[in-house]
Amino acid sequence: MNNILIVAAHPDDEVLGCGGTIIKHIENGDNVYVLIMATPRSQDNFELISANEVLKTSKVFSAELTDQIFDTYSINELVKKIRGIKDKVQPNIIYTHSAKDLNQDHRITHEAVLIATRPVEDECVKEIYAFETPSATEWNFGNSFIPTMYNDITNEFILKLRALECYQSELRSAPHPRGLIQTEISNRYRGLNISVEYAEAFEVIRIIK
Repeated sequence: MNNILIVAAHPDDEVLGCGGTIIKHIENGDNVYVLIMATPRSQDNFELISANEVLKTSKVFSAELTDQIFDTYSINELVKKIRGIKDKVQPNIIYTHSAKDLNQDHRITHEAVLIATRPVEDECVKEIYAFETPSATEWNFGNSFIPTMYNDITNEFILKLRALECYQSELRSAPHPRGLIQTEISNRYRGLNISVEYAEAFEVIRIIK
């Protein structure tokens, strides 16, 4: 059994980036915890709770930062918040944002995760994976996200969509990439990469065996 920690900048990032993978871990008997770095607005908080009830995650934490101004905090503040949750749940696997995302909150979150999980002798985190986030990863032209690990989420995809439906305040109509139909297209495309119906793609940041 694994302890998994998802470190996401904003509510809905956890579902968009790795919702199917979360479901798959839980189906396999793993414990999955979610840390949202930004303080959810009241409506977002309700949606966050509802979405994670669908996913069946063990617990959702908030680092209580202000959205879109993570650069105004010292990196040590973010690292301290991540370490505090890491010490509570003792994850051996972390999923977080890609360092290549256009969104600065995502990039700062990625950096803070790496600092908070330096591979010292007693570090519990052995694996770190970066997910892609629609309207943040693919818009950073010239600095491409290159997947090196895929998760077949064909059996989990419908439940991922159901969790994403909870985030009504965040969903956008096509052709904006952040929506239900757009997510189906994106995950179907990643499925085509590995000859399955639906998949999520990740950058392997670190694996220690």
